[in-house]
Amino acid sequence: MIDHFVIQSDEALYFGPPQSVTAGDVTRSRSTFPPPAWAWQGILRTQVLRQGPLGSRLQSARPAEVAASVGPPDALPDGWSISGPLPALVGPEGWEAWLPLPRALGVARPAGTADASIAWARPQASDGLTSGHPGPLVGVRPPLRLLDHGWISASGLERALQGVSSLPPAALQTPRPKGGGEAWPFDPDRPAQAAICAAKRVGVAIDPNTGLAVDEELYTLTEHRLGSDAGLYGSLERPSGQPLAEGDVALGRGQRPGRMLVGPRLHPAFRSLMAGAHLAGVGGAPRQGLILLLTPALLPFAQIDDPSSIRLGGLTVRTALWQAGPVLGGFSMVGGRPRASAVAVGAGSCLWVEGTAQALYGALGQRIGAQTSFGFGQTLPLLLPERP
Repeated sequence: MIDHFVIQSDEALYFGPPQSVTAGDVTRSRSTFPPPAWAWQGILRTQVLRQGPLGSRLQSARPAEVAASVGPPDALPDGWSISGPLPALVGPEGWEAWLPLPRALGVARPAGTADASIAWARPQASDGLTSGHPGPLVGVRPPLRLLDHGWISASGLERALQGVSSLPPAALQTPRPKGGGEAWPFDPDRPAQAAICAAKRVGVAIDPNTGLAVDEELYTLTEHRLGSDAGLYGSLERPSGQPLAEGDVALGRGQRPGRMLVGPRLHPAFRSLMAGAHLAGVGGAPRQGLILLLTPALLPFAQIDDPSSIRLGGLTVRTALWQAGPVLGGFSMVGGRPRASAVAVGAGSCLWVEGTAQALYGALGQRIGAQTSFGFGQTLPLLLPERP
């Protein structure tokens, strides 16, 4: 049983990094976008509890009762798996999820509204290539660049896999150049008139004894605001149970109100990618492909140093182009204790692999690293177009 859903909110949301937000005139903290997997699983498990038998007495429920329903703090019940979160925009064809821009996709985005040029980077052929650093790459020349971060729409990625050399501006969200004034599809890095944008909030510490503001104890939070046509997509897979129901949800710092839409109409391009339609019907000799990391992965250092040690079914991992990842941590509300901080490999990282289209298709839904049921290490296998 899989429940697909989109979460929306009219409030500015803050999913903070693993640090205390103490007041002070130099205190600034930026919300993590999209929310980290630990926050995401907390939202979903709380929603399942609220809609289940414990909903009417959730605050007084014993830990053993909670664990019996949704698992202990650091694990999910057997057979449960959470996907997302991915930013999503709704349009005439339904909700279209946006995916991390593959680190191996070179982009040149000119000023104005002209189409962006794209090309796939490939490592130079080498049977012994197993280093965590791929070395010289071919297929991407200036002005194309491999970007540190960005987003691509599902339909944009679908076209890129067909071998096109350019994409329309509405299919990409890339780091904005200084002074740039374009209207990005969404811009989580700064305040803007966009479907998803940053929102700054200045607050002041309150003395708990007097209820009055404390002198010189200001702080600044950069939160994220979702427009009416934007949300966060995810899914919850379980062997059985009561289907998720639409309703109110509590989100992030301050438990801001939001709403969950269950069973939304999904964009055909996103459904096609997730189903592996881009891999079906392609046979022949082994070809080069990519494994795109959709969410941060908790990998041991040995696998980061030597990606060939990562096992992905019938695929041979040649090398990887890693994306810098977030520092994860925070506080476990259920466990009542801080989480240990961990450094993750970032979403958008790419593993170059060799194998048949059938082997790539078999990698659909596979995850890498630790705590994958929480949503870490989600991947999408891609078959690169033939070289021109």
